[in-house]
Amino acid sequence: MSRVRAAGGAARRWLRVVSSPPWRRAPLLVRRSPALAVGVAVAASVLGLAGASRPLFSASAGRASLHQDLEEGCPFEVGLRVERPVPVAGGGDPLAPGGAALDEAVGPIEGIAPAVVSVFGGNATIAPAGGEAGATATVQL
Repeated sequence: MSRVRAAGGAARRWLRVVSSPPWRRAPLLVRRSPALAVGVAVAASVLGLAGASRPLFSASAGRASLHQDLEEGCPFEVGLRVERPVPVAGGGDPLAPGGAALDEAVGPIEGIAPAVVSVFGGNATIAPAGGEAGATATVQL
């Protein structure tokens, strides 16, 4: 009779283990199988490495895109662009103080052409000399 009870107890224990959720059994299995622990650690390392490589890939792709833009792009549209309104009339160079301060702050960058200064004035209406009446165009000076 005791053998039957022992067999019934073992069956119940086995049934409890089999029917319990895997996350409850997992720590026990890892302790019994070092190979499983090593496999889980290696898989976690590979997953962590893959997740950590994304910013490096993004930075590399961004750098390549910027390099291509600098090599093939229009020099007047690539790089730092600073705009500010200044009075053009009145003599003197209104851009000199700001331009010198900007040149000092940024400094020369290897592989980049020197700064280009463009001055845009206000809008003006122009008409062709001796042209038909009403033939005008608005331009920016």
